[in-house]
Amino acid sequence: ALPGAGKGKPTPTATRCGSASATTIAVASRDPKMVAQASTFLKEAIKLAMSSPSPDMTSFEARASLLLADQQLEAAVAVRFPSDLDFSPERQRTKEASLKKFNDFVQTRTRLGASAQQAYQRILALKDPSMAIAATQRMGMLPQAFAIELETGEIPKDVRTGPYAKDKVEAFCDKLTETAEPLVKQAITAFDGCLAKASQLGIRNESTRACARERAALGPTTFPLTAELLPDAPLALPVFDELPLLADP
Repeated sequence: ALPGAGKGKPTPTATRCGSASATTIAVASRDPKMVAQASTFLKEAIKLAMSSPSPDMTSFEARASLLLADQQLEAAVAVRFPSDLDFSPERQRTKEASLKKFNDFVQTRTRLGASAQQAYQRILALKDPSMAIAATQRMGMLPQAFAIELETGEIPKDVRTGPYAKDKVEAFCDKLTETAEPLVKQAITAFDGCLAKASQLGIRNESTRACARERAALGPTTFPLTAELLPDAPLALPVFDELPLLADP
């Protein structure tokens, strides 16, 4: 099995899979009105950039598109592993309802994640170096966050109590880890691509550092977590940090 962010076995008294020190990813609360207003401005900025094609305008379009795509990422991450599941065989209706609840979680998270991935793919098509790296980092974060949510899922009470509780917990958590494994592979592929592109372009910023850090956490890699991996950009290629769009005064 591939190592993941939720790697490790739960303690005998744990109510969630994974180790007690497992990573968690949560969405910061935001003012819905301000988000809606910002989204309107960003969409207008994209229209203006598209109406006057130039390298600078393409960069602005990519930055605005990244912020909009990040909203989709947050919507996906906000879908949490269901609580109070009950798979007791003697309560068939409850078991079926719990199975539906879990499947709905997986389907919703998958659908929202796919939508966000498409938004980031559109940013890659704009070929802005800095924003392409940022988008690729998010494309790794999406499956990574989904994998973490599975690997640290809540253990149903009927699983962690009664006869053979230890064996039932191990089987339940192992199944979640198995389900998360393809997502971990997707994250590894995206982070490797991020690091390879960063090295090729000589870009070093917060996104490249995040790619290096999160890739290293997912197991053995040919990319060492060292400064040599992320060289300072050559003078001919300016490095752009992810700055906010400038509004008219």
